[in-house]
Amino acid sequence: MTDPSGTVIYEGGPGPSCAPPAMMKFNVTDDDDVVLGQLTACRPGQHSPPVRFALALGTTLMVLWALSAVFARRAARPIRHLVDVARRIGEGDLRARPKVSARSVAEVRSLADAIAEMADRIEQQLRDQRALLAGASHEMRTPLGHLRILVEILRVNPSPKVIDDVEREVIEMD
Repeated sequence: MTDPSGTVIYEGGPGPSCAPPAMMKFNVTDDDDVVLGQLTACRPGQHSPPVRFALALGTTLMVLWALSAVFARRAARPIRHLVDVARRIGEGDLRARPKVSARSVAEVRSLADAIAEMADRIEQQLRDQRALLAGASHEMRTPLGHLRILVEILRVNPSPKVIDDVEREVIEMD
C-alpha cells in the first residue's frame, strides 16, 4: 500500500513474484473521492511471467520426454524382434526368420538379411552333415557285414585264409 506521493506505507504478501497481468492496482479514496493512496494486490492463482515460463517449460519438457519414450520404443521394436529371432535360431528353431517391413531403417533390414542368411547357411550345413553321416554309415555297413560273415565262418571253420580276409576288411574300414 502506498500514500498519495507513492511512498510505501505497508508491504505484505508475495511481493516481487507478482507482476502484470496478475497484479491489480486500486486507488483508495475517501467519501469525497480524494485519493488517499494506492493498494496493489495479486489475483489468487496467478503467477509472474518467470513462474509461468518455468511452468510452461516444465510442461513442455514432460510432454517431449513422454513423446521421446514412445518414439524410442517404436524404433526399438524391430531390434527386439531380431533379438527374438536370433535366440530362437540359437535354441535350434532353424525355421525362424526375421520379418522386417520395407519401411524399416536400412541398417535393421541389413541385419535382418544377415540373420536370415546365417540361418540358411546353418540349415545347409546341418543337411550336409546328415548326408555325410548317412553316407559314412552306409559305407561302414558293407565291411561290417563282411566281418560278421567272416567271424561266423571262423567259428565254424578256423582257417588262415579267413583270418587274412578279416584283416583285409579291417584295413579297408580303417
